[in-house]
Amino acid sequence: MNGDSRADVPVVRHHDHALEAQGRADAAVADGLRTPEELQGGMYHERAGVRRRVVDRLIARGADHPNTIPTLVDVLKNDPDPVPRFMVAMDLYQLDPDPRIVDALLDSMRNDSDIDVRDNAMFSLDHLGLLDSALRNPGRSR
Repeated sequence: MNGDSRADVPVVRHHDHALEAQGRADAAVADGLRTPEELQGGMYHERAGVRRRVVDRLIARGADHPNTIPTLVDVLKNDPDPVPRFMVAMDLYQLDPDPRIVDALLDSMRNDSDIDVRDNAMFSLDHLGLLDSALRNPGRSR
């Protein structure tokens, strides 16, 4: 022994093969969605793993599509799983600071039930240059 109590702790690596298979299946579904319309539909897929994988693709391929912002805002506000909300909150700063985005991020920062979603909403607001104002004026939406 070298005096390090951590040396006595066995390292156990456990892989959940079913979970890994589900992740691969979710990635395959997301990879098959190409157009902005398909990606927007993917944001409402029954599996949260697909929805979370679609966020980056939708922003990259559909940023200028008229339904992209409403879709992302709806998911941020209403998805029952925090992981897709987390991804949307983290990535919305990549779009122009549309008032719908700003309002949704402010609402999520203040009210989302998941702390990671709230933190990511703050991250996006900060990258949009709006966090300081939001913190100084907590009752105002913009």
